[in-house]
Amino acid sequence: MATAEVDIANSALAKLGAPLIEALTDTVRAAVLCNERYPILRKKLLASHPWNFATKRVSLAATADEPIFEYDMEFALPTGCLRVLDTDLSEGEEWEIENGVSNGRVLLCNADAVKIKYIKDITDVTLFPPHFEECLALLLAADISYAITQNNTVKQDMWSAYKNEVREARSIDAQEAQKSALDTNPWIDVRW
Repeated sequence: MATAEVDIANSALAKLGAPLIEALTDTVRAAVLCNERYPILRKKLLASHPWNFATKRVSLAATADEPIFEYDMEFALPTGCLRVLDTDLSEGEEWEIENGVSNGRVLLCNADAVKIKYIKDITDVTLFPPHFEECLALLLAADISYAITQNNTVKQDMWSAYKNEVREARSIDAQEAQKSALDTNPWIDVRW
């Protein structure tokens, strides 16, 4: 398992047959590319799936601001919230995410209180499960492959490897929860 971001970057570079780096802050082209693309791709991969290790739950605090129209309340989202997955609001109760006037990203709704389940921006690589770590290394390799190798075949191979790995990783991640029953869908239930 990786103990630093440079370990994941070196995994990506090794997949491309490129020389390894000492640190993301090195001045060689590979390090500059990895340093630039790593945080963006980490956030992208985290937000792409409700990974169990990155899923958090919290009660939101109301802000002092009031929405101008449509909603009654504004709640500040936690720092590092990449994506809201669910709320404790009643079914059919509307909510949306916007940039607040003075509070960064906020959740707007008509309730007096709200709890959310969200994807947190995890930066500590020691918290990444092995399947996520491998997905991130492959995503980085695919992203920087042409800049490193100038070879479209390598680029296509890396994207293909990433897609296969992320499919498997999501499957493994989904097996870390037990649900008592399948959710029903009113559009399907109407058939009965």
